[in-house]
Amino acid sequence: LALIAIGGLLAATGNLGLAPSAEFTIVPEEQFSNGLHGVVGALLILRAFSTGSAVLTGIEVPISNVQYLAKPRARNAGRILLVVGLLSGVLTLGTLMLARASGIKVVADPQKSLMLDGLPVSADYVQVPVLGQLAQAVFGDFMLGTVVVSVLTILVLLLAGNQAFNSFPSLASHLATDGYLPRQLRTRGDRLGFSNGILSLGVAAVLLVLVFQGDVTILIQLYVVGVFVSFTLSQLGMLKHWNRELVPVADRRIRAAKKRQRLLNLVGLVLSGLVLLIVLATRFVHGAWIAVLGIVLLMFVMNSLHRHYQQVDAELSIEDGGQATALPARVHALVLVSTLRKPVLRALAFARASRPSKLEAIIVDVEPQKTERTLQDWERLRIPVPITALASPYRDIPGALIEHIRSIKRESPRDLIVVYIPEYVVGHWWEQLVHNQTALRVKNRLHYEPGVLIASVPWRLLSAKNALGGGPTEESSAHREPKPLPKD
Repeated sequence: LALIAIGGLLAATGNLGLAPSAEFTIVPEEQFSNGLHGVVGALLILRAFSTGSAVLTGIEVPISNVQYLAKPRARNAGRILLVVGLLSGVLTLGTLMLARASGIKVVADPQKSLMLDGLPVSADYVQVPVLGQLAQAVFGDFMLGTVVVSVLTILVLLLAGNQAFNSFPSLASHLATDGYLPRQLRTRGDRLGFSNGILSLGVAAVLLVLVFQGDVTILIQLYVVGVFVSFTLSQLGMLKHWNRELVPVADRRIRAAKKRQRLLNLVGLVLSGLVLLIVLATRFVHGAWIAVLGIVLLMFVMNSLHRHYQQVDAELSIEDGGQATALPARVHALVLVSTLRKPVLRALAFARASRPSKLEAIIVDVEPQKTERTLQDWERLRIPVPITALASPYRDIPGALIEHIRSIKRESPRDLIVVYIPEYVVGHWWEQLVHNQTALRVKNRLHYEPGVLIASVPWRLLSAKNALGGGPTEESSAHREPKPLPKD
């Protein structure tokens, strides 16, 4: 506003300077070499109109935050909208006036469309945005004014971008509650914000900037299409709302008031829908098709996710009068053994403490020498748990274990199989890459086997203790575990 006021005063007194690009000449494209005539000229004007309609974005902010306003909320929201509308008009018209008065020229591709003294501009020429050129024309050699305008412009853009991080997580939470987005988006984090929604929007924003290389010309099309789709749908929703409200109302004055409100939303629907059609017609090949494709894909994903949640809820629901799951006849415990080490002894101790109906250790014979050494150590320590070696010609540990489990289930279908798997707890991410890989494969395969329960028995390595800042080690507590295990 200060820039427009000072610039307007200078323009009125004839003291407004010229913009840095005032001396350039714009080279028209071939179809516009004779001026803005015919259908092509009309399309160009409509394209400019569709781009300029982005000025309207932002009026949804007070509407979407009515619940946070002081009472009377509706009246205060209306006043804010009036101020926003007047401010947008003053800023837009003032900027246009000063841009015309200072001779600003801005093009999509300066190296192709700008000429100086009959020659194309140099390859290293950088086009300054409109507000930057206006600041240079208004303040001239007063660099502080130009710097202040630039800094404040950046702050306003940051504030505008931040609004999305306020609104989208709340919207995503509502959609997730209704089952149209992953349900992780509906919960608040430890700072009472929808952390997952904020992170999701941040990742999406970074990807958009990287994919389109920060090209505002393309990104603004995504923005305008999305905004006017939401405007049009909101007006359509309000029309449906007033139609429902009118049905039970008999009072003439109340009905007349509601009809006026419905008429207002009808006008809004027509205007916003018209702008949307203009945007799609004039900007479709210039990037608007990406937004349309994104909307279609998002609708497909959301509807598919909603159907999935409905199917899962129907599958897992308990019918009235339904009986609880029948208890298993017996519990058959299996302890997975690779080599005889402390984690295996702990898993055996845990399995024995649960007092299963039957307990056995299982080793899959993928390395005969290693298997023979483990069986000898088992006998030498006189461990009072029988151990079974499973043959595996194709070195498939999960496959051999599953075949053994299925043989047990064939003999005793009602038995519950509990598989105890020793696992290392590590302190560094790279250690996870070299440990627990076999256990991970086994667990992934066993998850698909009915009547099988997986019990993970952790053994914390020294690196895990150090990562947690000290504390008792597994070695210091190992004396409480019997070695060798006593006989029953």
